[in-house]
Amino acid sequence: MVDSTTELRWCPDTPAHRRSVTDAVGLILRRCLEDGTSFWAWSVDDWARLIAPDHKEFEAAWPGWIDGTVRPYVAAFAYLLGGFTDFHRIGGFIRRSLAWRVFGQEPAEETIAQVAATLQGWGYHPSNGAFGQFRTVLVQIMLINRSPLLQDMTTEALERVRESPALPSGARRGNLHGVHRAIAALGYADPPPKPVHAVMPDLEGVPGSWAARGGGAVARHIDAHAEGQGHVPIHHGQGGPVAGR
Repeated sequence: MVDSTTELRWCPDTPAHRRSVTDAVGLILRRCLEDGTSFWAWSVDDWARLIAPDHKEFEAAWPGWIDGTVRPYVAAFAYLLGGFTDFHRIGGFIRRSLAWRVFGQEPAEETIAQVAATLQGWGYHPSNGAFGQFRTVLVQIMLINRSPLLQDMTTEALERVRESPALPSGARRGNLHGVHRAIAALGYADPPPKPVHAVMPDLEGVPGSWAARGGGAVARHIDAHAEGQGHVPIHHGQGGPVAGR
């Protein structure tokens, strides 16, 4: 097996994390011994079975030997060594940390910063919940596309991501539309197709009645700004911000 320190691009320099990396390697080798196989011959199902649907099942499979801190490193090795991207099969996990482990912290954060600057120019603030959802989807794009680089987020690549079962459905797909727009505004892809039913992130800090009335106006504001159709100001009037008032 390749040296784990050369495969992983990021790991906190603490004894606990170094131990978790070692345990993850040992766990993979132990499963090879138990199954009489080599990890490079494992299927997606084999990797998913080892990672487990959640941390509780993961720990229960190896009682008294490992804890949940090992699981993220097993997932990172599954990605690096086995090409694993079936994230929808392994429950919730911090995708940003996985991106740091497999790509390195600096390249991943550089891409996040560029897209974040575009989103902020459209009125999103880092403290807003929708902003965090956009960031999560951007990291998911990196992982599915197997690259943290914006130049690799082409129109074709984003279309493959859109069709990937690893991308969460529902509101997440709506956030993909917004991230795709930002990537297009930066010049790396064509604009996304207009959705039949636009899905915008939840608006925080406003009454539900205003959100129902004003959400479409905010969506048009963002679309117009992204497409270079001129600035559509957002004014703060009674009841909340209103685009183009």
